[in-house]
Amino acid sequence: MPREPSTRGALLEELAALRCQVAELQQRVGELTREEQAVEREKERLFTVLLNMPVMIDAFDADWNIVLWNRECERVTGYSAAEIIGNPKALELLYPKRAYRERMMREWKERADDYRDWHWEITAKDGGAKSVAWYNISARVPIAPWRTWGIGVEITERKKAERALRESEERFRSLFENAADGFVVADVCTGEFRMANKALCDMTGYAPREIIQLGVKDIHPEDSLPHALDTFARQARGELRLATNIPVKTKDGRTVYADINAIPINLGGTACVMGAFRDVTEYRRLIGLLQESEERYRVLVESAGEAIAMVDGGGVFLFMNMTAAHRLGGEPKDYIGKTMWDLFPKGIADRQVDSVREVIRAGGGMNAIGLTEVQGQQRWYNTTLEPIKDRTGRIVAALIVGRDIQELKQAQDELEDYRQKLHRAEQLASIGALRNYLKTVSLADNHP
Repeated sequence: MPREPSTRGALLEELAALRCQVAELQQRVGELTREEQAVEREKERLFTVLLNMPVMIDAFDADWNIVLWNRECERVTGYSAAEIIGNPKALELLYPKRAYRERMMREWKERADDYRDWHWEITAKDGGAKSVAWYNISARVPIAPWRTWGIGVEITERKKAERALRESEERFRSLFENAADGFVVADVCTGEFRMANKALCDMTGYAPREIIQLGVKDIHPEDSLPHALDTFARQARGELRLATNIPVKTKDGRTVYADINAIPINLGGTACVMGAFRDVTEYRRLIGLLQESEERYRVLVESAGEAIAMVDGGGVFLFMNMTAAHRLGGEPKDYIGKTMWDLFPKGIADRQVDSVREVIRAGGGMNAIGLTEVQGQQRWYNTTLEPIKDRTGRIVAALIVGRDIQELKQAQDELEDYRQKLHRAEQLASIGALRNYLKTVSLADNHP
C-alpha cells in the first residue's frame, strides 16, 4: 500500500508516453497518406502526359497484351484505346500479314527491348500503311508492371519524301550518266572533280576512275588555262551561264572544243559547279567549211557579170549583189528591204512580181526575155528565176539572175536587118540576072 502512489505515477507517465507515440504515429500516417496522395496525383499527371504526348506510346503486359495506347496511337492508326487495350487480336489488327508480323516479333525478341529508329509499317483502320520508327529502352529502364514499353514516331511523310528523293536521285543519276553531253561536278574552292559522266570520259579519253582524280586545270590546254579558270570562277559566282568554244585537252593531247553550260550547286554542303560540256568540235569544223563555202559563193555572186537578187512573194528584195545594185545606181544596202515598185515602173514591177509568185507557187523555175527599164533607160534582159527554200523545205522566195542582153539584142537586130537587106539584094540580083537571060534569049530569037 505505501508504494501505490509511485506506481500510479509511473502508469500515468507511461500513458502519457503512449499518447505521444500515438500522436506521432497519427502524424506520420497523415504524412504518408499525403505523400501517397501526392504520388497518385503525380502518377495521374504523368499518365495524362503519356496519353497526350505527340509521339506514339504503347506498353505490353507479360502476356503480350497491349495495356497502354495513347492519343497519338489512336490518331495514327485510327484504332481507339478501347479497341486495342486488352484485345488479344490487337497485333493481328495492326500487322495483318502473318509472315510480316511473325518476322517483326522474332526480330523484336532478338533486339531484347533495346533499339532505336526501328522502322515498321502499321496497317491503319482504314487499310492505309503508316510507317513508324520505334524506340525502346525498357530493358534498361523498366516500368512495373509493364513487360515492355516503347515510343513510336510516325514517319509516313518522311518515308514518302525519302522515297521521292531516292527516285529523284535515281532519275538524276540516270540522266547524268546517260546524257549525250558531258557532265561534271567540280569543287568551287579546289576545282577538283567530284562527279563525271561517261560522255565526258568519252570526250576527254579518260576512264571514270582517272577523270575523278583530275580537276579544272587538268583538262584545258596551257595557253587557254587562264581564260578557262576565269570562266569557271564567273560561272561559280553565277555571273556567267554559257561559255562557248572553250578548248578542252584530251588524254592523248588533242584539243577539242566545247560549249559549257554551268550552274552553281550545293553538293553535300560543299559549294560546287555542275557543267554540261557539249562537244562543238565537228560543228566548228562544219561552220568553217560553211564560211569558206559562203565566202566562195559570195565572191562568185559578187564577181558575176549578171545581176543577182532574191525577192519574196511580196516583191521585197532580200538580197542583191553588187552588179545589180550598180546597174540601179547604188549599193546593195540601198535596195535590200525595198520592193519592186520602189525601183521599177508599175507595169514592169507587176510583171516581175507575178513571175516571182508563180515560181513560189509552182515550185519550178522559169526563163523570160523582156524589155525593162533601168535608170530611165529601156534595156533587154534574159531573166532566170529559181525557187528558194527555207530550212523546213518551204519555198519562200525566188532567186533572180538577170543578164543584160541589150548589146546582144542590138547585134541580133542589126544582124537580122543585114540578113533582110542581103535577102533583098539577092532577090534583086536574081531579078537582074533573069532580065539579062531573057534579053539574051530574045536576041537569039531575032538572029536566025
